[in-house]
Amino acid sequence: MKKFLIGLLSLTAVTVSGLYLLHFELGVGLPSFRWHILLFVATLSYIIHKFLVQNFADDPAKFSIGYMASVALRLLVYGAFLAVVVYLDQTGAWANTILFLCFYLLTALNDIVFLIRSPSKKRSDTDRDTPER
Repeated sequence: MKKFLIGLLSLTAVTVSGLYLLHFELGVGLPSFRWHILLFVATLSYIIHKFLVQNFADDPAKFSIGYMASVALRLLVYGAFLAVVVYLDQTGAWANTILFLCFYLLTALNDIVFLIRSPSKKRSDTDRDTPER
């Protein structure tokens, strides 16, 4: 779990660095809700990852169902969050949406990498020694 959190914080730091690099080097405006977006996406990603690992890592069938349910939950929650952000700042909607989509993609890839590792570590040795059919 610590490695996932370190990866998530690293992605956040890289995203913030990229935002300020674009701003100071190319003159691109900063998204108005940048801190809200980064905090919300990172926090929700961590909470969902922790829930999945703690509750579904032992059973691959339940893990698949739990992961798909978490994807549906994320789509609903993130969609509502982004709709509020766009409503509150209609002039900066594009910048906020692009930041959201880029950061969501990075956190989703981070989540997938760590979730693929977690269930495979939990399997017993007999499962690994069974020949493929």
